[in-house]
Amino acid sequence: MDLMTRRRALMARVESGGIDTSPRIAEYGKYLGRSNTGTGSDASWCYTVWYDIDPVPGTTNKLQIVNCGIDNDRTYQYTASSGGADWDYRTAGDYYWLSANANKIRFSIYIPNLLDCYAYIATTGQILFAGRNTQYYGYTNIHDMPQG
Repeated sequence: MDLMTRRRALMARVESGGIDTSPRIAEYGKYLGRSNTGTGSDASWCYTVWYDIDPVPGTTNKLQIVNCGIDNDRTYQYTASSGGADWDYRTAGDYYWLSANANKIRFSIYIPNLLDCYAYIATTGQILFAGRNTQYYGYTNIHDMPQG
């Protein structure tokens, strides 16, 4: 499927009442710090609300994050069902591994990338968010997407 065909299909889905899966932003002008709960200030960044994770019990969850940062910088924080909190900061790599009992996650996003970013749990296919310019926009699970 070429880019124009895919874009038309996405627009048709949205115009027919499809789901808006754009990142839900908690605060603009801030990013998640390199600590369990901290934030920093920068007008070029924002961070999302907490997203619930549908984990696979007893396994670590494979996380895919694309285009959230600049120069591949990615910061996210997550909470665990045990009540603890953790964070991670990555500068490279395709997938990240979350704690087996992670149950919520939020992300820093570089504002110019809002339309082109997405994150999903590869273990389950759960799409956490997907910007309007992505192939995942309008879907809640990668396994629900049309093949082709």
